[in-house]
Amino acid sequence: MADYPIYIYHTNDLHSHLSQWPLAAGFLNHQDKYHKTRKETALFFDIGDHADRVHPITEGTKGKGNVRLLNKTLSTT
Repeated sequence: MADYPIYIYHTNDLHSHLSQWPLAAGFLNHQDKYHKTRKETALFFDIGDHADRVHPITEGTKGKGNVRLLNKTLSTT
């Protein structure tokens, strides 16, 4: 049986600091494309505290804006 690596990436504790998200999303998209070109398995998770209802976008959308950011991140690859 051959061994195949699985790469796991996670984000957590963003706490509505949405100014940091473009950097994180860019890194995740880059890694996703990299692993796809190598035909490797990569899993991406957000494990919590993405929204804390402090940022106006988070508060104004009741967190749905944060969910859209998360869903959009890898949907274009």
